[in-house]
Amino acid sequence: MLTIFCLIAMVSLRQLAAGTSVDQGLCQRFHLGALSTVQPTRRVYDCFQMNSELEMMEIRLNTLYQVVDYFVVIESKLSYRNTSKPLFFRQHEQRFQAFVDKIIYIALDSLQGSTNWEREWFQRQSLVKGLQVPGKHIETGDIIMLSDLDEIPRPEVVRALKVCDSVPDKMALEATLAIYSFSLQQQGAPWARIKATVYNGAMPDLQELRMAEGHDAPSGNQGKV
Repeated sequence: MLTIFCLIAMVSLRQLAAGTSVDQGLCQRFHLGALSTVQPTRRVYDCFQMNSELEMMEIRLNTLYQVVDYFVVIESKLSYRNTSKPLFFRQHEQRFQAFVDKIIYIALDSLQGSTNWEREWFQRQSLVKGLQVPGKHIETGDIIMLSDLDEIPRPEVVRALKVCDSVPDKMALEATLAIYSFSLQQQGAPWARIKATVYNGAMPDLQELRMAEGHDAPSGNQGKV
């Protein structure tokens, strides 16, 4: 079963780049205070694992390219079932050339763990390697955003995290759950596994961040569509 978690953009990327007035509106909408006085604005590192979801990868990169500073992408030569698999990004790297300036790619030869879940957790935690690349390394105050590849936040939510004051230290961005198709949106509680945290100088446990409950979500529209 193909499950898609996605937040669909409600404002254009052109609007997001329009200037201060739009950014002020975003900060007010999500109750995140005034525009940040920190210059330059904090950076966003979008961290996720990939397998063979090439079309979804294109959707994510196209949707978030203008608001994300670096996409930290990881995959392994082993599946979570501990069987050999190709490195899909390397096989199809030409497909993503338009985004390569913002992609930090990590390829693992193996995965530690005795179960499928443990191997997935190991790969997720290994994303921290992409936050330590010389010349692109994360700095205090930057944003780490963590999700699965098909969990895509709206660009204006990410933009608000970059430019507004009073951003919580840890956040859960709520998403609409769709199964099989974007048009088949599910009713009930929103999906809240897209996580973000403000980097404080110590590398976080990304698996703990992923599974933690009760983080603050941006208020106002709460990052939902």
